[in-house]
Amino acid sequence: MAPMSAAEKQRRYRARRDADPERRQIYLNKEKEKWRKDREEGKKKKVADLSERQKRAQRKQWRERKRKQRASAKGRTEFEAMNTPPLSPEYSLEPENAPQPGPSRQYIVGRRNIRQGRRRLKNEIKELKALLEKEKRKKEKYKKRCQRLGGEKKSPRSKVDALLRHETVSNTIRKRLLLQESIIEEIRNKYKNTKKERERQIIAKTTIGKIIKKYRLQRAAQTALGFSKKRVQRQDGGLITFERKESNRLPVDCKQKIKAFFLRDDVSRMTTGRKQTVTQKKIKKQKRLLTDSLKNLHHKFLSETEHQVSYSCFCTLRPFWVVVPTEADRETCQCRTHENLQFMANALYVQGLSATKHIEEMVDATMCDAKSKVCAYGECKDCFSTTHTLLRPPNNTEIAFTKWSLEENEKLNDGEVSGKKSTITVKTTVMTTEDALAGEFHDGLLRFRRHVFNIRWQYRAYRQLRENLRNDECLLHVDFSENYSCKYSQEVQAVHFGGSHQQATLHTGVLYTAAEQSPVTFCSISPSRRHDPPAIWAHLDPVLDMIRERYPLIKHLHVFSDGPATQYKQKGNFYLLSKEPFKKGFKNIS
Repeated sequence: MAPMSAAEKQRRYRARRDADPERRQIYLNKEKEKWRKDREEGKKKKVADLSERQKRAQRKQWRERKRKQRASAKGRTEFEAMNTPPLSPEYSLEPENAPQPGPSRQYIVGRRNIRQGRRRLKNEIKELKALLEKEKRKKEKYKKRCQRLGGEKKSPRSKVDALLRHETVSNTIRKRLLLQESIIEEIRNKYKNTKKERERQIIAKTTIGKIIKKYRLQRAAQTALGFSKKRVQRQDGGLITFERKESNRLPVDCKQKIKAFFLRDDVSRMTTGRKQTVTQKKIKKQKRLLTDSLKNLHHKFLSETEHQVSYSCFCTLRPFWVVVPTEADRETCQCRTHENLQFMANALYVQGLSATKHIEEMVDATMCDAKSKVCAYGECKDCFSTTHTLLRPPNNTEIAFTKWSLEENEKLNDGEVSGKKSTITVKTTVMTTEDALAGEFHDGLLRFRRHVFNIRWQYRAYRQLRENLRNDECLLHVDFSENYSCKYSQEVQAVHFGGSHQQATLHTGVLYTAAEQSPVTFCSISPSRRHDPPAIWAHLDPVLDMIRERYPLIKHLHVFSDGPATQYKQKGNFYLLSKEPFKKGFKNIS
């Protein structure tokens, strides 16, 4: 006899327990007491205490259970109606012609439903058979048309048979032709199904060479193998290389300087999107966008170093993840001083007054030493009034140039002027003369020298500090991102077209330490749209705690940010800078 399973033992135990009313009552009382304790301890909850998601899951479970119960009951009723025989007439003393009891109503309804279902299935099968027959006839029609047009794909054996239909040849020749057709078909399929350009080049190189060209079979090989005309015409099926070759004439330190130059923050800017990456040879890098044209950057590199590098070699040594920005990568945080002076330089260049329109190159030409603060601030006796030399004297001809300017805009209230004014930035077209534009450009260029020197000095100081961090120092670079609009997955029209969307503030940053090779990035999000000093330090508070916890040796904190007057450059922010980090245990702050 087979041993009894655990499930069978449990079933028999429950049957014995439920057969005794006293034992069953004791079991029910225990279960009730256990349920009450679980309720008090929070293991079991009422439906009202559940979360919305748990409520939906519980109700879905109830609906599924009830559906199965109803389906089971319905199936049981139909089974009983179909398998219950009609009632037998009881023996009675009634006359023989007395009416006999008929079948029940449930039986009649059940039989009717079965007949209707069978009839419906029979009609559906009949319609599907007709459709199938119609499609078969259509397929045969188009198959025959294809055969008549000669478009049917033939096997190598069929091609040989068609070729030798009216010829009598030996088996050796027939086998040789069959081998040729089989090899051609194999190469054609390999070439057609290969998606990698490198593999296609290898197939072409191994099949098209000097022998094919010697017997002038290039055209026949192109038709038979499915190659393009350009592929066949390449000498010996040579491989095409798409890689940029680096020059070996330059010393290694010069190559490293060029690559480091492209990765500087004043030459290229890092993108922020997770999908804005570039992959080459299985190396994945975050994309960086150039801030200027390659020609201008080449001039800038030559002015900063003693190496003489050609423009083509300079472009070849550009890292693959540093790319030229497209229209979708447009810059939206340009400097107004730079842009307005650039507009003037463009106008002078178009009029033939200037030999170049590169404003930083003009600035360097007006100073004795571009790296000297004395020259940049106009304190040098030799170059304090030096300006850019024009190709010809300006005249009174009217010209137009573009300019970013501030304008007062009157606010409207229901179509009427409310009396309140606001200042907006607009791009306007200014009409002036060549003489006036040249004078304005020379004045702007003298002020621009200080502006460019400050930018270069700040970037240089930032790079030196980041590259020479000690073990007890860290560099924190922070900035506010644009406010993000929060959206619902489904919205009413008033929310979509109105101003009812919530906004979230993102405070982004990068942490550089000597212990970590790669920087640590972070971002904090808040529903508050404040960007003032209290909000800044509310965002930085968990960051400082993280630094103290993860890097306990760090005592000196260097903070870099941009300089809006209402945020980081505000006096309240400097007050908090002199208080908050010291509460976290930092010794020196800059």
